[in-house]
Amino acid sequence: MGNKESKVRLRIEEKDTDSEDEDEKNVREDIDTERDETPSPVTPYTTKTQGLSPSMVEKVRRCLSSLPLTKLVLTDELVERLASLVVVREYEADQDVICEGLKSTGIFIIDEGRVEVMTSAGEVIADLSKGDYFGEASVMYKVPCTATVRTNGKCRLLLLEEKVNRKLLGNVKIKMEMMDWFVAKRYIPLSANIDHERTIRRMVFTHLRKVPVFADWSDTALRSLVLEIKPALIVLYPPGSVVAMHGDPPVTINVIIRGRAVLCNRDRVTLADVDAHTDPVVIGEEGILMEVKNEVTVPHQDLL
Repeated sequence: MGNKESKVRLRIEEKDTDSEDEDEKNVREDIDTERDETPSPVTPYTTKTQGLSPSMVEKVRRCLSSLPLTKLVLTDELVERLASLVVVREYEADQDVICEGLKSTGIFIIDEGRVEVMTSAGEVIADLSKGDYFGEASVMYKVPCTATVRTNGKCRLLLLEEKVNRKLLGNVKIKMEMMDWFVAKRYIPLSANIDHERTIRRMVFTHLRKVPVFADWSDTALRSLVLEIKPALIVLYPPGSVVAMHGDPPVTINVIIRGRAVLCNRDRVTLADVDAHTDPVVIGEEGILMEVKNEVTVPHQDLL
């Protein structure tokens, strides 16, 4: 009798086990089906494991030496050690490298190609090229990305990842406040982490101070002028716009703080190509001082 019960019990347990195995199999198949139907995320870049060339190492050195860091002595040994931790990424055109408001990935240095700095609405506010870098503000001041950066054609970027930067910045201090860094770099403030109006006014004051016509003005007088400028302190011109026209009356001074422009005569013959990469370029000052009409036409090539 006991053997019969054991056999019945065994058959029931085996049936239950088979049933559970079948249910588990069905669940796995459902999950696999869902996985198959869900597209895998496409990485917008490829990572290269190659060592850095001497020119790449030099770009890393220049980037780090330009950051407002105290107690950071960039010996050859330290630069080489940091360079060995750099990740090389290659991007296709129209790929977002970082996005405004998202967590920082690290500091990107452009080895080849160009990128555009954009607002969340897609308005381009700056154009960066070989040797330029971005993402450093988020790393230094521990805030989300302050703008969106998108590739303008194929790009090769050098990335100092966040974990590397934590080690790098662990024993050093930042010499500048975030607003002062934005002014020094002529960054248009987009992030809620920085006072937009104050930053713009300080930027305008700083660059007007470099214009010869204001050299003898007191700080108080120049600040009063900045407060009176309306409607916009800084204007973004898209490529191909005309900033000033030959024959214009002497009523404005244009100070180009970022970008490139060409100076042409009335026949559109190029007289000079000017670049505000390091210092602002002043247009129209001689007209104000000498009370004469504008002698050049200024179509600009890149963003101002």
